[in-house]
Amino acid sequence: MIRIIVAVILIFVSVVLGVLWIWPKYQDSRSTLFQIAQVKAGIDAARDYTENLKEIFNQLAPYQDNLAKIDMALPSQPFFPPLFEYLSKIGSERGLIVSEVGSVKTGSLKGRPKVQEHSFSITVTGSYPSLKNFISVLEKSFRFINVSSISFSSGPQKGVFNFHLSLKVCSY
Repeated sequence: MIRIIVAVILIFVSVVLGVLWIWPKYQDSRSTLFQIAQVKAGIDAARDYTENLKEIFNQLAPYQDNLAKIDMALPSQPFFPPLFEYLSKIGSERGLIVSEVGSVKTGSLKGRPKVQEHSFSITVTGSYPSLKNFISVLEKSFRFINVSSISFSSGPQKGVFNFHLSLKVCSY
């Protein structure tokens, strides 16, 4: 009889110790499985997002040339030195000399707070037909260059004038 009681007590103690030892391990494994499920869900979401981006990229692929033109027309940064070099090059090719570049004033475009409008002035010297040709090229330029105003004064020679142009360009 004592053997049976001792056997029952030993079985009970071993079951209690087993449960007390196994239960925390079981909880840890459930916690780990839950974390793994969360990571898998995050990976699946990232994979879906990547596939969506690839699909959008493939849809936009035929329009890469047009998108590049838009990016050139409305750059994310204004990059004034290349713009001034471009204006000087166009002017010299059309018979004008860019003699002065005024300071740049920046402000938001009305109704579009993300689009920045930069206004500045330049002074060019040359003939009226050269100025007309210069403005024609600006209108056909890859950048959106808006001529706000033009004023002129007599130049050093007959038929040569100093033209003061107020220009505006945009960036986003």
